[in-house]
Amino acid sequence: SGAGARRGLPRPCRRCQREGMSDPTPARWVALLAAVTAVSTLHYVTPAASPALHAFYQRLYYVPVILGAYWFGARGGVLVAALCSLAYAPHIHVAWSQNAAYTASQYAELVVFLSLGLAVGLIATRERRLTNRYREAAESLEHANRELRESGEQLRRAERLSALGEIAAGLAHEIR
Repeated sequence: SGAGARRGLPRPCRRCQREGMSDPTPARWVALLAAVTAVSTLHYVTPAASPALHAFYQRLYYVPVILGAYWFGARGGVLVAALCSLAYAPHIHVAWSQNAAYTASQYAELVVFLSLGLAVGLIATRERRLTNRYREAAESLEHANRELRESGEQLRRAERLSALGEIAAGLAHEIR
């Protein structure tokens, strides 16, 4: 965060710093919303007679869910998954209502969206926390190493001065 502040980049909010998440920038939210809108539009304009395309589009919903979870943690993942579910549920009801088994499987997929958003978000948050912990440990070790080197230098200087003092005392003794 110190290097980012020196480069003029905005600092993440406190919760984001604590949980190791990216700052919830509007550009990222807009990108996620655009992705969900694009996938939903593809669903709604593609005829129901093209089930392969719909299956592909349905899998495209995973991209914004995973990105939302990665960028913003579990809350972001679940929020984007809920948005995808809200966008896709009316299409399921309208396009597939004549096939009850398929409709049930599509609604089950919405639960998978939410589960994936939660799981990836938790994993991403944990990974960021571990990374931050290791970074702090590395910085602490670097500081301790620097102090140790400085102490070693001071010890060597003290030893040289002590030796010089002994030589001076021996020389003074010989002069007397």
